[in-house]
Amino acid sequence: MKKKLLTIAISLTLPLLGFAAFNDVTLTTQAVLSVGGITLNVSGASSFIESITVGASSFSAVLRPGSIISISSASGKVIGTNAPAANISGSECTAAGVSRLTLLSPSDASGSVTVVVTPTSSTCSGSATSATSSGGGTNGSPGGGGGGGGGGGGLNFVTPATTVVPTISVVPSNVVKTVSAPVTTTPTIYTPTTSPSMALPAIVKALKKGSSSSDVKTLQRILNSDPDTRISATGVGSPGKETTSFGSATMRAVQKFQVKYKLAKPGDEGYGSVGPKTRAKLNELSGRGSSPQSVINTATKTSNTVDVTKQLNDSLKLLQALQAQLKTVR
Repeated sequence: MKKKLLTIAISLTLPLLGFAAFNDVTLTTQAVLSVGGITLNVSGASSFIESITVGASSFSAVLRPGSIISISSASGKVIGTNAPAANISGSECTAAGVSRLTLLSPSDASGSVTVVVTPTSSTCSGSATSATSSGGGTNGSPGGGGGGGGGGGGLNFVTPATTVVPTISVVPSNVVKTVSAPVTTTPTIYTPTTSPSMALPAIVKALKKGSSSSDVKTLQRILNSDPDTRISATGVGSPGKETTSFGSATMRAVQKFQVKYKLAKPGDEGYGSVGPKTRAKLNELSGRGSSPQSVINTATKTSNTVDVTKQLNDSLKLLQALQAQLKTVR
């Protein structure tokens, strides 16, 4: 059974606490964790996370292929991680004093990836993993990173050795929602009803976050036709409920699509937006390999070819008639 991890602020007094079992954590609502006295906001964009293990100074998460997890500190604290650069989708320290770290596991990854997150009391500078002073560690691995390694050891879901219950403070009841298991039936997935083109028009414009057009709706329908790139299982943007607005969920689905077909990866220019290569692949999968303009150009070329052929044939007939007249004169 899967459980939804809802908005709960957690202060731990035990060395480790294992959350959930295999593929059993779905972050559909932002969770608030207190790690080492630092408050972190964690969300997962409805992606499945194999497990989350929280320690005294760090926490670790096991991400299944295609999973994305975002960690932020409203007070701009440094958020260190041992994740390789290929698994870091974003790291920013905003002018508003917020640090945000986004980690992912590509859809085509060979297996799960374990990431350790270690917040520190240092203030971020430039990126979420960089501090304004030397005391906060380097290369995205703050001085408390060693403790984060200990958290990684809890990936086998270690149960606390004592029976002491960790202190858990729950936010007001009007904020906490009832925990319920997700519906076990498979959500309706958009399935092409015609062959071979899915009855969809070609995408003819470049698209990015903030775009709004009928091309965006076509994009969402193509992404929703593949479980690996689906925008959402339910609600707005899910199969059958596509919109004309290009938002954050659509951007994340485009990123998954680009990684799956090796069109772009985190850090590449155009990652998360629909440029020429991504648009061509989308149109190929929908059976619309050529844009309407290309079709028009092809039709024009064909028409021009027909006109030239007719002229040549007419000229040949005229030449033959002249040759016949010359024979008569002789």
